[in-house]
Amino acid sequence: MDVVDFSKFRKFNRHVKYTNYEFKFFEDIMYDNCIWKLKYSLVFPYECYSEYIGSHIFDILGMQSQETILGTCQYGDKNIPVVACKDFTADKFLKFIDLVEMIGNQSKEKKNLCQPFEDTVFLIKSQTMVDSEVFLKYFYKIIFVDLYIDNPDRIWKNFGFFIKDNEHTAIAPVFDNGDCLYSVELSNDIHFIYNILSKIQSNNYSPRSDFYGTEKILYRLNFLQDDLLKEALCWVVDAVNERKHLIENMIEDISLISEREKEFYKILLTANHKFLSSLRKEYC
Repeated sequence: MDVVDFSKFRKFNRHVKYTNYEFKFFEDIMYDNCIWKLKYSLVFPYECYSEYIGSHIFDILGMQSQETILGTCQYGDKNIPVVACKDFTADKFLKFIDLVEMIGNQSKEKKNLCQPFEDTVFLIKSQTMVDSEVFLKYFYKIIFVDLYIDNPDRIWKNFGFFIKDNEHTAIAPVFDNGDCLYSVELSNDIHFIYNILSKIQSNNYSPRSDFYGTEKILYRLNFLQDDLLKEALCWVVDAVNERKHLIENMIEDISLISEREKEFYKILLTANHKFLSSLRKEYC
């Protein structure tokens, strides 16, 4: 993989976000005649790798995702990892949280609270701007890929759709995967890799609960017998089976991470795929 040195590009629209006791930096650049947003953190450098790997996994599995490029950039006297995310919002873009506000099912005060899985399903079925079955299949596939990549952060701000010419709608690429693959834990705890691998080896590991709660997904699989959800689960398990070598090749090609980290990612993803396969065997 070619690592791009973004230090030489002119940057604009710089802003800083303070969340979870860290500063996240965002800067726009022109690259390959398009606008890309550089994202980086001095505290959690693994977020760059997670953004890149998570986005590419969605793409490899056949779900359109935001284009990402890994690189480096000079910050003071340090050369730090950054990820560049291609802007895809030329058309009018609505996040799901914007749709919720438009259809009036949640108050402005409540919309930022954690929403139950059933609320999300209900709202997707209730809206009329996008084909509800297509949108629900898309959402379900995202949920299971998020379990595969250990992404706990598919909040209502992190998926959405386009409105083209004020009439035609299309589902947006998957974006914002920086919290997957334990990016925060890897940045904070030098023993984290060892601890997770120990749990996997002792069969005492399962993917962490995502934003909606894994138990809510199991409830819909088991008690509600949701055929679309079962279909999405089978699709993700089969897609990973067919393209696991492509995912592992992509990880191997990342020159910015160590061999130990590459091996960790591959073992973790294998364990998560095993978990999803067990769900399929039990509920499908």
